[in-house]
Amino acid sequence: MSFTVKVDPFDVELTVEMGGTILESALADGVAYPHGCRSGNCGACKSTLLSGEVEMSPYSEFALTAEEKERGLILACRAVPWSDCAVSVVDQDEAEVHASRDLLCEVASTEAATHDIKIVRLKILSGGPFDFSPGQYASVSFDGLPPRDYSMAGQPGDDLLEFHIRLIPNGAVTPFVQERLAPGDRVKVSGPLGTAHLRPKHAGPIIALAGGSGLAPIKSIVESALARGMGQGIYLYFGVRGEAPVRRPPRRLHVGHPPRLRPQHP
Repeated sequence: MSFTVKVDPFDVELTVEMGGTILESALADGVAYPHGCRSGNCGACKSTLLSGEVEMSPYSEFALTAEEKERGLILACRAVPWSDCAVSVVDQDEAEVHASRDLLCEVASTEAATHDIKIVRLKILSGGPFDFSPGQYASVSFDGLPPRDYSMAGQPGDDLLEFHIRLIPNGAVTPFVQERLAPGDRVKVSGPLGTAHLRPKHAGPIIALAGGSGLAPIKSIVESALARGMGQGIYLYFGVRGEAPVRRPPRRLHVGHPPRLRPQHP
């Protein structure tokens, strides 16, 4: 069983299978529906329910307040239709559009940021140039493995693309990144994606919240805001679950003659 969902201002009708979300169906049909986290935490896919009935899967009240819900707003990434519906995407301020690119890249370096997070830097071999707004993400494929979404941690125009990738035990992709990915390996990158990004015209304070590998898009936003000379207060809050040692390669020790000591005079 499926339902029909009309989406404004795209003037399209989606077929949403029972149990599926509006956003899933829109992206599967190639509709450029505004979105960010896809998990009900950012509010980028906020929309107005014009008619019909949807059920909302769990979401953060920071993304959709109780007052907004009372006004008929929904999150497309959490909205599961229970009848034919009509929705309208909430206007996004300063929405930026970048060309979608399919890049072939090469691993330039990997670095252990923590015991379970790798910093991966990629050199673009073909498909560029790659422009994005600070805070956006891309679909990344390693060695024929299933693609995964990771946020860019650097700034637009950097020589290398930087991603922070956290190990998911028994995962299909991240154990490979943690244990086998090496400089010279080829990587496919598609994007940019997402509407949760820096708004250059924003004049108020910037409150940046992150935890773990979620620091990547926040790093991009904060560094870009500073580089642009945005003069408002920027407040960065970074949360961690605990302290753990980082495994680093052993240091090389130089074996030779001991240093000659100078005589000490009283």
